[in-house]
Amino acid sequence: MTQLEMNPNLYFSEGQLSALSVAALLAASTTFGWSRWRGLLLDDPLQHNDVIHASAFMDLIRQMVRELRYQVILSTHDSSEAEFLGRKCRCAGIPYHVHELVPQGENGLISNAA
Repeated sequence: MTQLEMNPNLYFSEGQLSALSVAALLAASTTFGWSRWRGLLLDDPLQHNDVIHASAFMDLIRQMVRELRYQVILSTHDSSEAEFLGRKCRCAGIPYHVHELVPQGENGLISNAA
């Protein structure tokens, strides 16, 4: 047997690399109990995925919320993606809140809870 050095960036798309990263995070989060808070902070985890993969991702998150009692904080810059994820939560009976950051001139950003 020989060990091959392989750079994943040369073989996988950005969507596949993103999915791999999220899969590793979820596996570690459910396997290792380093925190009593069962929560995930996800920054734009679907930015390189299509609707089919986004839907499958949300189904997995839904299971983690329902069965493992996770809390999820997810940020995205894509308002249509946020609406899609909100619809998936609503249909599953999962409570959720949307906070949209909007510019307010020289005062910076404020959060408008939707």
